[in-house]
Amino acid sequence: MKLIPYFLVALWLITSCISRPDYVLDEDAMVSLLTDVHRSEGLLELQQDNKVITNDETYKQAVMAAVLVKHNVTRAQYDSSLVWYGQNLSYLVKVYNKVQKNLIDDIDYWKNVGTERESEFGISVAGDSVELWSIDNYLTMDERRLGSFRFWEIPADSNFVKGDSLVWHLHFPYVPESHILVATLSCNYEDILEMNMSRTQVARQDTSISLSLRSDTTVMFKSIIASVALLKDSMTVDDDYAFIDSLSLIRIHR
Repeated sequence: MKLIPYFLVALWLITSCISRPDYVLDEDAMVSLLTDVHRSEGLLELQQDNKVITNDETYKQAVMAAVLVKHNVTRAQYDSSLVWYGQNLSYLVKVYNKVQKNLIDDIDYWKNVGTERESEFGISVAGDSVELWSIDNYLTMDERRLGSFRFWEIPADSNFVKGDSLVWHLHFPYVPESHILVATLSCNYEDILEMNMSRTQVARQDTSISLSLRSDTTVMFKSIIASVALLKDSMTVDDDYAFIDSLSLIRIHR
């Protein structure tokens, strides 16, 4: 038993002397990349659980490719780095401790962002069919200004009822040929994760889309989550921008 501490010290000395090859991503880059990889995996799992997508490998590969493009990393660089860190566990543990902290910070952020932005939409109007989108109905997605992702949360007030239907309409007058826009509409039931519902649609170039979602008839949801992401489909493409207009979110009582 007395040999164990000496073994651990020896292991630490050995691993601390290992130098990282040039082809392997450094610790900060690996933490940032793996954080986004796990974010994308969480999104795919949520979409699959809610029947937004099936087990579509092409879509999964496209999402992963978009993550790698964002970090300017090739698939070969990612795979090689993952193998090296897997063979050097002390480095891998340090990386994943930071990745885990980032993901926990994400959860805390999204829990608070709804409270901070409740006044953005205000109280909805009573009625059978009501326009909920009370803010600007147009926007620019601009990667050059870190505007490639937009998120909104609309709290469910006393004018919402169980079983309400939601229709989110978006028109994309300009999307670069090398990019896609991914729009997602969700009902948030907070602690009842298995009941969360969402719809996702991918758009290219000039088009209009409508995401329709009917909430549960037995449990009242807490809020509506809407988001749009502008993604590249190639590493060789420069940052660009896209326009969205005619934004509209209709609530329909059942």
